[in-house]
Amino acid sequence: MKEAIKNGKAEIITTPEYGMKLGPAYVSDNMPYHLDNWVDCMRNRSVVPNGHIHTGFWHSIATIMATRAYREGKKLYWDRKTEEIVDRMPSS
Repeated sequence: MKEAIKNGKAEIITTPEYGMKLGPAYVSDNMPYHLDNWVDCMRNRSVVPNGHIHTGFWHSIATIMATRAYREGKKLYWDRKTEEIVDRMPSS
């Protein structure tokens, strides 16, 4: 059987009898560190968060788009003007 995780990254596993399956999600050792930092920021407003809010926003958009594209079986695009996920390439 093929390993599902190599170097901390999930990969797609394909087998003739089951078709395409996703490997398990990877949770790193630094997850508690980020969660603790986030809670500290809410408790004490002078603490600076580890990540910028815009970074979190763009990562969320990419994850939502990837999940929808996988489930719907089609390519999706991001329209910067309307800040929406769309089916067609947005016009410039």
